[in-house]
Amino acid sequence: MVKLYEKTLQALKPENVGDTLRDDLGGLWGKVNMTARGITVAFSYRYRCGSKTRDFGCGTWPDTSLADVRAARNTAADLVRKGRDPIDERAAKRAADKAELAKAKPITIKELFKQWKDSELATRKDGGAEPERAFKKDVFPLLGNKPAASVTKGLYLVQLDSIKSRAPSLANKILSYLYGMYAWGVNRELVPTNPLEGLTRGDVGGADNERERVLVAGELQTLHTLLDAAALPDAVRHALMVIIGTGARSNEVIRAKKAHVVDRLWTIPPENSKNGKAHTIWLSDWAKFHMDALMALSGGSAWLMPDSSDPMTHAHGKVLVNATSDRQLSFYSRKIEGRSLNYGHTLEIGSEKWTPHDLRRSAATLMGELGIVGDVIDRALNHVERNKVRRIYQRQVLQSQQFEAWRVLGDKLMELMPLPLPVAS
Repeated sequence: MVKLYEKTLQALKPENVGDTLRDDLGGLWGKVNMTARGITVAFSYRYRCGSKTRDFGCGTWPDTSLADVRAARNTAADLVRKGRDPIDERAAKRAADKAELAKAKPITIKELFKQWKDSELATRKDGGAEPERAFKKDVFPLLGNKPAASVTKGLYLVQLDSIKSRAPSLANKILSYLYGMYAWGVNRELVPTNPLEGLTRGDVGGADNERERVLVAGELQTLHTLLDAAALPDAVRHALMVIIGTGARSNEVIRAKKAHVVDRLWTIPPENSKNGKAHTIWLSDWAKFHMDALMALSGGSAWLMPDSSDPMTHAHGKVLVNATSDRQLSFYSRKIEGRSLNYGHTLEIGSEKWTPHDLRRSAATLMGELGIVGDVIDRALNHVERNKVRRIYQRQVLQSQQFEAWRVLGDKLMELMPLPLPVAS
């Protein structure tokens, strides 16, 4: 083992992700990770407590300096020498802090929602207007002035059941909002626990009628040939391919900036992802071809898909949906004044419509058919597992496993949809 220095950590590259670093300071080790802000190293101090080996978290570089990491390690080591367990000591302190929090004036649900809205929902396109309308109508009248920490899961279920009787999908949506609000509050120690933990849509409004459309291998080959006659803008064509090659969501592609893409790594920042979690995607040769094409087509704009009338902003959020639905008119009832009927059926495949989101689902399905396990697929698609035990397990899915999933997917797509794309007519 050698002594680690700040310059050692600063020199880490994407290929070091997943590596374990060990310092000459006894028991101190770190795991190299990749986040939206770049390389990080999560440090822990390993020690023995009776017959068990435990790891005490010492901070994550660069948010925590290496000097502070070592100081945390030394403090923990001193406790161990005194026969005390630093993990238990930390847990006891947190419990004491929670007790103090409980003694303070409790925050009401209305107050918690306002802080959550101002801090977290402000970045939504509607500024949090939709969740606020839902809470004002269905949460605040009965529960708004109650202390947020005192409302139980049972009381929420009574309220959600009453909403379900008239609008099951709304009950599911409010459950999602409540869960997010409490999770935010717990992280900031405004409330001690999340009473919605463990609840699913099946417990409230029932499973949503989610689409299950998947383009199988033969249909992907058909799509590849149909693109030639569909007269799609080149940026739209390549964006659809990026979705298939990465499993990303449409809006994650549309709202991406070119600065988010560095060589083979595309980092989706929290504000662009549906679940508010940063996500890093490794671009296979196939996906990189289409990503490079988007970069070139965007010209001098900072956006990967700039708006055609204003390159200072990104394209409209519905640009991909509109472009594909306009070419599947057999499945849509809409006015078609001003639309060219020459291309109105050029992207129809089979007896059911498909959407850009179905391409994301198709990527996941293809991964599964290629032998990628479910937990790796979930992480590659940036799914958030509601079940706490499974969520903790999924954290162990190494980024290298996700990279391999994207590579295998890219190799298969290279076979099904060879590069380059047919030239647009």
